[in-house]
Amino acid sequence: MLPPVATQHKALFLESENGPYIVKNVKTSDPGPGEVLVKVEAASLNPVDWKIHNFIKEFPLPIGCDSAGVVAQVGEGVTRVQVGDRVAHQGGYAVRIATFQEYTIIDEELVVKIPDSMSFDQAASIPVAVAAPAIGLYGDKVPLGGAGLIAPWQHGGHTEYAKKPILVMGGASSVGQYAIQFATISRFSPIITTVSPENKDLAASTGATHTLGRSLSPSTLADAVVAITSDPITVVFDAISTPETQEAAYKILAPGGTLVVVQDEAIKTKQDDKKVVRVIASGHIPANARFAKDLYAHLGDALASGEIKPCEVEILPGGLNGVAEGLERLKNGTVRAKKLVIRPPETSDL
Repeated sequence: MLPPVATQHKALFLESENGPYIVKNVKTSDPGPGEVLVKVEAASLNPVDWKIHNFIKEFPLPIGCDSAGVVAQVGEGVTRVQVGDRVAHQGGYAVRIATFQEYTIIDEELVVKIPDSMSFDQAASIPVAVAAPAIGLYGDKVPLGGAGLIAPWQHGGHTEYAKKPILVMGGASSVGQYAIQFATISRFSPIITTVSPENKDLAASTGATHTLGRSLSPSTLADAVVAITSDPITVVFDAISTPETQEAAYKILAPGGTLVVVQDEAIKTKQDDKKVVRVIASGHIPANARFAKDLYAHLGDALASGEIKPCEVEILPGGLNGVAEGLERLKNGTVRAKKLVIRPPETSDL
C-alpha cells in the first residue's frame, strides 16, 4: 500500500540564468481531470536541461523532463492508469510538470506503464530519448513536427520500409540507440550508423547492421555508405546534429529524401529536393500533441515485448543535489552511451 501523498515535497530549481541550482519545498499539486500525480522514483538528465535557460527566462525555473515512478493519485475521468501503477512519462519546465522533484503531474494520455522487469532507473531513460526519433521519423509533417513516415503500429508500418536503407548519425547516443530500435521495428535494412570503435557492439545490439567510424570525413563516410548499399538513402536521422554531422548526412541524403536533426538546422547550401526536419522531442508542443498521444498509446506494448529496450544508465548520488554535477558533465560532452539518472527520494532533508 502506498504511503499518503505528502502535502509538500522537494523540487529543484535554477535560481537565475547564471545562478545555482537550489532545492526548495513546494506544495504538492492535486491532479485535475484527466491528470495523474506520479511519485517520482527516478529522473534522467537531458542536454536540454542545461540549455533551457536560453529559451525560458522566468526564474526560479523548475527543470527536468524525464521520469519514472508510481501513480499516487488520479484525477477525474482517468481510465488508462490507476493508483499503484508503475509508469514513465515526459514532463516539462513548469512547477506542476517538471520531473526533478518528488511528485509531478502529467496528462494520462502521456503516461506509459512499464514492465515489472524494468527498473525505474531504466524507465526514466526512455521518454525524451524515445520521443526524438519517434516524432522525428513518424510525426506529422508540420513545422517542428516529423518526417511523416508510417509508424510501426499503423497499417503498412512493417512493410513500407522493408529492405530500404537508413542512416543514423550517432548510434551510441541515447537518442541514436532508440532511433536504431525504431528503424529495426520498421524493418529498414540495412541500418547503417556512425559510432566510435568502442561502441560498435552496442550499436549492433540495438539493431544496427553496419557501423562506420564517427570520425570519418564526409567524403569517406559517403563512400563507405555506397560500399554497403547502392540503394538511395532517403531517410537519415542525425542524433548528434552538429554542423559537421548535418553537412555529412545531407551530402549522403538522396534527392527526395528527408534528414531529421535534433538541433537547429545548420546546412549551408540546401537543395529543393532534399528536406530537413528539425524535431522538438516533446509531446507538449502543439505540433506534436496528436502524435505523442498515439505514441504513448502503443509504447507500452513495445516495452513489454522488448522491441524497445532502455539505455544503460548511471545513477548519480545525492538525489536532486546530484543534478548540477550531471548537467555539467553533459555540457562538457563527457557522457557517452548512457543516461545519467537521479533518484529524488534520496535527496537529503532541507
